[in-house]
Amino acid sequence: MSLDDCPRFDRNPETTRCVALMTNYGRVPPQVAIILGCGDVGSAVAVTLHRAGFAVVIADEADPPWHRRGMTFTDAWYTGIAELDGEGACFCASLKSVPSILARRMIAGTTWSWLGIASAFETSIVVDARGPRQRGQESLRGPIPIVIDAGSEIEAGAVLDPVCTIKARRYGRFATEHRIGDFVRAGEIVGAVANDAVEAPARGVLLGLTGRGARIQPGDVIVEVDPARTKHGCHGIEDAARRTALRVLAECRIRLGSSSGCNTPTAKSESPVTHEE
Repeated sequence: MSLDDCPRFDRNPETTRCVALMTNYGRVPPQVAIILGCGDVGSAVAVTLHRAGFAVVIADEADPPWHRRGMTFTDAWYTGIAELDGEGACFCASLKSVPSILARRMIAGTTWSWLGIASAFETSIVVDARGPRQRGQESLRGPIPIVIDAGSEIEAGAVLDPVCTIKARRYGRFATEHRIGDFVRAGEIVGAVANDAVEAPARGVLLGLTGRGARIQPGDVIVEVDPARTKHGCHGIEDAARRTALRVLAECRIRLGSSSGCNTPTAKSESPVTHEE
């Protein structure tokens, strides 16, 4: 079946839902989880819920500016695919292609609104993994039984050395020829926002580098240099993000109960902020 042949989905309980999505999941349909934000926390949550048996869809804006791309699925929004901790994500330009990706046991990424995704699939949970700046004043109100806030820890818990990071001072597109893990010297030009050159703040490896063509706003972290880390240490899930993801999984199991289909043991819930709609 081609992507164009994927069925349209409605919310009528009398109709067959998500036939293509369920192709390779066995008899029990997986619970669909929507993750808002493809940054390090959102990507860690996506990996954890995916391995626990959820069908995971990550929603984020076009050309997202997350800078630690070696620790996220952000590159899927630029190149179409990304890998993190052994799991793959594929960008879906339309909702028609999402079932095919999920049926291949991959994580789907998209720029569609979470309400649009929730209307197309029988969604069990939404995890908001965006920081306060990305979230703005949006209120998550909709036909979702459970909403978990995993993003409140991002700015409060992030440890960013101001000496080793650069924040954007203007709006514009980011341009660069460097890659995550490249060794740079202090003062070396590593990119530009519009016509403003961006210099490396210190000597070391590029732990964070916003994607080429990213839409930048003032205050976005666009470069992060780690003087002590090696190139290989710039990839994978950070411990703090993994701990947050495990707390989200524990909260999912508690809220959804045994019907969640999770294949991992129940853990004590330490999720930051949760509420039901």
